[in-house]
Amino acid sequence: MKCQNESGCEGLLDETQIVPLRVGCAGFAQSFVCAVCGRLHWSSGKPVSNRQGLRAFLERDELVNRNADGAEIGRAPVGT
Repeated sequence: MKCQNESGCEGLLDETQIVPLRVGCAGFAQSFVCAVCGRLHWSSGKPVSNRQGLRAFLERDELVNRNADGAEIGRAPVGT
């Protein structure tokens, strides 16, 4: 699948690297990372965003939330 990052990235999703993301209180869902920009996408291909509209990226095995301008808002280990 092709990356759907708003920045116009032309990368492909690495479907061999599954990134588990917490959804709800106790559940997890699979996501895949773009090999070029690091943007996370759900298995449907839709880019991952949180309830505040922040975009999710994978950087050095950490989940990074960025606003529309690309500024880092928060960082956490994957799966927390």
